[in-house]
Amino acid sequence: MRQHVNEPTHVAGHTLDVLITRDTDSIVSNISVSDPGISDGSGKTSRDHYAVTFLAAAANPALIRKTVTYRKTKSIDVGDFRRDIKSSESLQKALETTIVDDLANAYTSGLTSFLDNMLH
Repeated sequence: MRQHVNEPTHVAGHTLDVLITRDTDSIVSNISVSDPGISDGSGKTSRDHYAVTFLAAAANPALIRKTVTYRKTKSIDVGDFRRDIKSSESLQKALETTIVDDLANAYTSGLTSFLDNMLH
């Protein structure tokens, strides 16, 4: 690791602020420690830290390809869909459980299956 701030960052002469990178990286440059000149509403200087500024080189992230799938739900016959749900043994059986995760999983898989079948 490499510490890039080589001078005090506190008015008492201590280095409180650090800028650390891997010792093999050269991603920071133009490191500067300066008095930011901060004052309160009456103009009285109110500071105990200096500002550390630098330039950082960063590469653009790799593009992410994403495949999006969807269903054309407007083409579903709602009456048939309701009948399938009401007559589904797996969904009726799911109502017997008191475990929320099991119920949610049953509905998710059951409804997904119905939608897939109706749209193909």
